Amino acid sequence: LNSLEAPLVFCGDFNAPHLLDDFPSLIDSLQLKSALPDRPTDLNGNHMDYILYSPGLTVERAGVVLADRADHCMGWAEVVSGTMLTS
Repeated sequence: LNSLEAPLVFCGDFNAPHLLDDFPSLIDSLQLKSALPDRPTDLNGNHMDYILYSPGLTVERAGVVLADRADHCMGWAEVVSGTMLTS
């Protein structure tokens, strides 16, 4: 974690319902934001999976897809570099 640099997309199944509170120095130092909507990502109603992104990146769309044969849902995000955006 000490070698991470922005711009960054950091994602995974962290099994931590309060990831943003659990790693404040990482979140603050890289100014990470959550790309996924604030809703459960596992079938027990917990938010355990995250897609985090740093400044310089923009989330165009993101969502959580209900799984039918797994214990977690699939989180997805379309992330683009700020330099790719057009006005």
